[in-house]
Amino acid sequence: QQEGYNPMSGCLPVLIQFPILFGLIDVIYRPLNHIVRLNKDMVNSLKEIALKVATETNPSYFNSFSKEINIIEAVKNHSQAFIENGISADIVNKINSFDMSFLGMNLGQVPKWEFSLLVLIPILSGVTSFIFSVVSMNANPSNDSAAGATKTMMFVMPLFSVWIAFTVPAGVGLYWILGNVFGLIQSVILNKMINPREYAERARQELAEAKERERQNKIEAKRKIKDGEVKPEDAVAAKALSPKEIARIKLAAARKRDAEKYGEEYVEVTDDDLK
Repeated sequence: QQEGYNPMSGCLPVLIQFPILFGLIDVIYRPLNHIVRLNKDMVNSLKEIALKVATETNPSYFNSFSKEINIIEAVKNHSQAFIENGISADIVNKINSFDMSFLGMNLGQVPKWEFSLLVLIPILSGVTSFIFSVVSMNANPSNDSAAGATKTMMFVMPLFSVWIAFTVPAGVGLYWILGNVFGLIQSVILNKMINPREYAERARQELAEAKERERQNKIEAKRKIKDGEVKPEDAVAAKALSPKEIARIKLAAARKRDAEKYGEEYVEVTDDDLK
């Protein structure tokens, strides 16, 4: 509040990315609806036909999250059978022309631990996430209390990225990789333009100067009260001194007056007197 900074503002980039990520997942899982523009009834009709003609495919695949991706594969493998079962040639041709491949990889498939190009998606997702975490940590050094948590996250996030990339279609993993790469480039450029270490050092200096000014103000306030220039209740003095310090000054002044009036020995005020 004092610096006009809201710590939650750092969550804004993540809050922006999540709707995009979930929207991308839905598009990849439902390409017939979002890209080929087939309605729900047509998709259900295609599924029923796929269950009859695609006997080499596990029937449960057509009831899973990736059912539309599996329907596309069934149509491509049994185009004539779909036409014979009442699906127009125009729709079959649209589905056959739909391609989710990129650099030889089918982005609609979920990567598996097997020798294929798709397995590179989760691996690169973890590697780019780790590099991004290292660069970010080096650019923004944490204090001792936060260093342990930061180092833990540096390893947890890449592992989380790998796990996610093995459970969703490769297109989502590719999005994750590109996000890490662009974030890395952005971090490097910003660190060259605006060095966080320099700003942190400047902030420490400003804090030290503010504390020194506060200390000098208290010394000056005490002097003014002692010399009678201001009263302890004065707004300037009240702002510069704590209530305990003001109480100490008041009690000391009262004791001095009594000592001068009655010829008694002046006794310094202690913390016990202020309890």
